[in-house]
Amino acid sequence: MFYNLKYLHFNKLYEAKLKCLNTSSDEKKIIFQIIKFNHQWNYCSKNILFYKNLKKKYDLPSFISSLSELKNFPKLNKQYLKENYDDILVDYKNSNFTLTGGTSGEISSFPTAYINEEQNFINKMICKNWINSSNKDKTLYIWGHSHKFGNNKIKKKIKTFWNYIKDIDQKRHRYNAYDMSEENLKNIHIAIQKKNFDIIFSYGSTFEILARYLKNINFVYKKKIKLIFTSENITKECVLIIKEIFINCQIIGEYGMAETGIIGYSIDNINKYRIIWTDFIIQNEYEDISITEISNKQFPLINYYPDDKLILEGLNQQDSHFFISGLKGKTRPFFICNFSDDTKKKISLIIFDHICKNIKGMFSLQYYIDGKNLNLIYTGKIENKIIYMAINDYFKKNLNNINILRTIRPIKTVSGKLKTIIDEKDFGDIKNSLELS
Repeated sequence: MFYNLKYLHFNKLYEAKLKCLNTSSDEKKIIFQIIKFNHQWNYCSKNILFYKNLKKKYDLPSFISSLSELKNFPKLNKQYLKENYDDILVDYKNSNFTLTGGTSGEISSFPTAYINEEQNFINKMICKNWINSSNKDKTLYIWGHSHKFGNNKIKKKIKTFWNYIKDIDQKRHRYNAYDMSEENLKNIHIAIQKKNFDIIFSYGSTFEILARYLKNINFVYKKKIKLIFTSENITKECVLIIKEIFINCQIIGEYGMAETGIIGYSIDNINKYRIIWTDFIIQNEYEDISITEISNKQFPLINYYPDDKLILEGLNQQDSHFFISGLKGKTRPFFICNFSDDTKKKISLIIFDHICKNIKGMFSLQYYIDGKNLNLIYTGKIENKIIYMAINDYFKKNLNNINILRTIRPIKTVSGKLKTIIDEKDFGDIKNSLELS
């Protein structure tokens, strides 16, 4: 296979890591993580200017004897890294960078290299091992990523070519996740019918849209199949719809991010992720997750706080988590609703999620807040007035400051996620294509 040519030491590294991950003793796991961290920190604090300065500024130790000491390190996040970007560039000005564009659409860049790609591929294959899968499985890959962006046409063509080679090698049939128009959903439906896929892999929001579309056309799939979602959670309601459609499916969650790669997989329970603890020390401060990378990386992240949150029920603040349960799903801002009886009420926009999820024929839902007005933007085969009726019926009175608009396709972030809260620029870009009742 292609990966054996690209990653020459794959078999050796894969077998060694898989054997290590099978360690059952939590005490041995923690000792391993302490040793790996001290090796990582020794290298970073001596060879990477950003970490040299960090150690000096915060008077950090040269080594730790307990993982709890990591919580004394400064909290790194995207904002902190941006503010100190010049220090990072000193060592990585000739490096490649990976882009991350989260739900907000904000773009951040992180140094990357061949070693990151190799580690992530090994971790991907380990997770496949955990779910009894392999690279021989035929996969419907609904995706879209950074090879689509940038002004360098030659680079884009090279990346597109390599993706084509990888798709052949890994038996992937790629469909565009940025395009969730009815035409593309129809093409995906036809592919599912004809290709006998072993796996469907995509973003959580894509499954939400696809499931509603397939339910709307009364599609049922009886063969065994694995559905792997990533980047965003899927709702309980979506899980129920999926199980109605894919009767013999296994639903699996992949936890990871652009800056770290794959961190873990949910296997028997979609809300419980098994962590690749040989590579990541996962800790939490209340509901906030922190990640420390201890495998070989171009720019290892230490005590890094992404935007992810935990549901704390039954979860203690341990020195290291080898499993994590209850990653928080979607959060929504609040909006002041003006009603026909001259009353006002401050509510979370997630109420509209719950109202609209029960409307047959609606595939996606996004929001744009324009001053005191809420614009609800959707895709699907349904008239605007049906949505107005459902909302007014829920509140038992008319909501005055809302516009309901239909678009051909939903707006995505640079990383392909559904952009739930869109901004003025996004709204301006699609304004002329919107249908207003």
